[in-house]
Amino acid sequence: MVIWYGDENGKQRYFMFNGINATQAPQNSFVKDVITAYNYNVANGGGENMQAIATDKKMRIGVVETGYDNVYLPNANAIRFNPTASLKLDDGNILSPATGLEHEAAHAVNNKKGVDSKIDNKYGTTEERSVIKGAELKTAKANGELPANHPGRKSHADGQWVVTRSVISNKEFSTKSSEELRKKIKEFRNSYTPEP
Repeated sequence: MVIWYGDENGKQRYFMFNGINATQAPQNSFVKDVITAYNYNVANGGGENMQAIATDKKMRIGVVETGYDNVYLPNANAIRFNPTASLKLDDGNILSPATGLEHEAAHAVNNKKGVDSKIDNKYGTTEERSVIKGAELKTAKANGELPANHPGRKSHADGQWVVTRSVISNKEFSTKSSEELRKKIKEFRNSYTPEP
């Protein structure tokens, strides 16, 4: 897993995280957040895709910080990750940023494996459905964010972005900060030109 970060001089650097070299990580809040998310997911019994990215040298997926929403960018071979952006489901349950990172890691692993995908009316694609009902649901339950009998999100549109205090929190920081994040994401999406 290639964790990209800005150093104290504003230069772009990266740390190659392999799942066991956290003590060698630079003193950087974003690097710390990604490693904390990894350790949290894995220690609780989830995070299988994050483990695959960290331990399989063929994966070589980057993780870059964003102030917007999380997304896997196949053309950039990177996950855009916001360590305080969580998903509040329509039923009120909140999935932590750590669970969100596992969700994007699952997309990255599926892309690397060439998983086929077809149109799905509720989830957009069958691959998205498999990520939501698979890696996301397993990790959310393992992290105690959803009850054991929870069926998972009902569609890809289920939920809205909220801000939490930390990468492993599933408690909303404040309604105001969450509203600001959603507005920022909407403005970004309206002005964003996708990669070619």
